[in-house]
Amino acid sequence: MKYSYLAKFCGVAPLITQVRYFSHRSIIFIGCCIAIVLGSSAPAANLGSLGWVELSAVNSPSSRSYFAMTYDPASGKIVVFGGDDGTAFLNETWTFDGTTWRQIVTQPSPPARANTQMVYDSVSHKVVLFGGFDGTNVLGDTWLWDGATLQWTQAMPAHQPQAVDGPMLFPDPNGRVDLFGGFDGQFYPPTMWQWTGSDWTQLLPRTVLYSRCCSESYHRGGCYVWWSWRLQPDQHLDV
Repeated sequence: MKYSYLAKFCGVAPLITQVRYFSHRSIIFIGCCIAIVLGSSAPAANLGSLGWVELSAVNSPSSRSYFAMTYDPASGKIVVFGGDDGTAFLNETWTFDGTTWRQIVTQPSPPARANTQMVYDSVSHKVVLFGGFDGTNVLGDTWLWDGATLQWTQAMPAHQPQAVDGPMLFPDPNGRVDLFGGFDGQFYPPTMWQWTGSDWTQLLPRTVLYSRCCSESYHRGGCYVWWSWRLQPDQHLDV
């Protein structure tokens, strides 16, 4: 089994902004400076065989933070959207096939933003993107990425979560996309929603996590693991 880690480092302390998995590889994209890849043909348990190798892609995204990234099984590629490069909010769409980056220019496209999230809906075979911050406003729009046609489409649901940045989007066991939390500019709503393929339906679980934003989740071994770093300003939440 081969594992690859794609990363961008900022000096000694890297800022991890997204983690996504695809195929039999793990991709970690960390927003700043140079790109590197960690590869090994040994099983993951044999950590002593792992090592860092710089990835020299001819064309790659510029350094950025707070972008959205997910694996798209429809195209077999990682998809990256948006982010903040330190001078502007971005609306670029990039794909990565494990070797080569490619910028995809589409019309229409989600407006520039950072701190948005997206994840693949395995029922509709689309990537669902929601929310974010454009430098002035917290956003509440929903966009769908079709990996088969390499096109964005803005969804017009009859119901939707309130506008938030930093929501947590993750795949439900039924294949749909679930959304939790975020920051609406004043508060951290502890609400949960599910995308049906054409509309958002609010879920009312008996128990919910503490309100939070800037969260991540991943599914390994039949369990979901969450981590996040803001409940109140400067307050971090552990897994």
